[in-house]
Amino acid sequence: MNNRIRQVSRQSGVTLIELMIGLGLGILLLFGVGLLFTQNKQSYLQNEAIARLQEEARFAIEELARDLSMAGFIAETVDTTAIFVGATTDDEAAFHNATGATFNCGPTAAARNWFYDFQAGLVESTLLTGDNLATGAAAQALYSCIDPAAFQPNTDAIGIKRTSGTPSGFRNDTIPAEVLAPAGRVYVRENGTRAVFYQSEFPVAGGRAVVQPYRDWEYSPKIYYVRNFGVTAGDGVPTLCRIRLVNDGTGGSPPLHTEECIAQGVEDLQIEYGLDTLDDGSANVYVRGPAVADLPRVVSVRIYLLMRTINEDVGYRDDRTYVLSNKAAYTPGDRFHRRIYASTIVVQNVNDIRRLSF
Repeated sequence: MNNRIRQVSRQSGVTLIELMIGLGLGILLLFGVGLLFTQNKQSYLQNEAIARLQEEARFAIEELARDLSMAGFIAETVDTTAIFVGATTDDEAAFHNATGATFNCGPTAAARNWFYDFQAGLVESTLLTGDNLATGAAAQALYSCIDPAAFQPNTDAIGIKRTSGTPSGFRNDTIPAEVLAPAGRVYVRENGTRAVFYQSEFPVAGGRAVVQPYRDWEYSPKIYYVRNFGVTAGDGVPTLCRIRLVNDGTGGSPPLHTEECIAQGVEDLQIEYGLDTLDDGSANVYVRGPAVADLPRVVSVRIYLLMRTINEDVGYRDDRTYVLSNKAAYTPGDRFHRRIYASTIVVQNVNDIRRLSF
């Protein structure tokens, strides 16, 4: 009886060695679970950052494509000699300064406001190309409304003139009543043979009047460029921004310009212009920064975006080499994820105007 009790007593519990082995296995299991959780979290964060990068790139390309595809669309007018700036004078400086607004956003050498300048002709004035601008000063010399301290060096910029794709619904031809557009906006009024830029609070009158029936189209020019910060100056997040008219009645008379940023993580923007050199309606050669004389032959635009994530990935190093267009190869050597996106946009309006020999 006593022997049976002693035998049962010896068999109860675990030894110190068994306990240590069990604890060691438990620690290994917990370490494995923790490592798996950490890796899954890092993978999730990486996938989320890349997904955001792709979404920013998609939106940037869509916005650029929308404006580039409409470049040169000025209220369905194709005759450059029939487009006038101002109701009684064909001078964009007088038009822009009529109510005390500042003269701005043109090439400093020309001292003209590019937004309203059509002196070179409709086609030649539709695009303002900035090829691989090395400094902020170079950008400001071409687009005087760009802050040189904010410009991302060695990137492209482009200005695009266009009107909305459909006529506005602010007015009708019921005589004598007319529904006027809200004050402080710039519209182009055309009747198929003549077009006039005017301010909505100052209806077209005098020598440049457009007789009925006519239609009004909202004017919507933009300048795209890369800024060297995102939300706050110095945050180091390169961002695709644009300067546009504040065409909502609050920006002055005529509207002043404003800056709005549309996509973060755009580290570089490079643009090539497809020229129709054989008069066959398609791009036969792509060039960078075409001369004014070549602009009438631009039938397409190819854009390249180098995108990077907003935040660094401590477990990653980007040692890949990136080449955009004819720009020098770039090897970052940092901890951001990057992708290159490209798209080709047809510039139909410029091609059509040129083919109609205007």
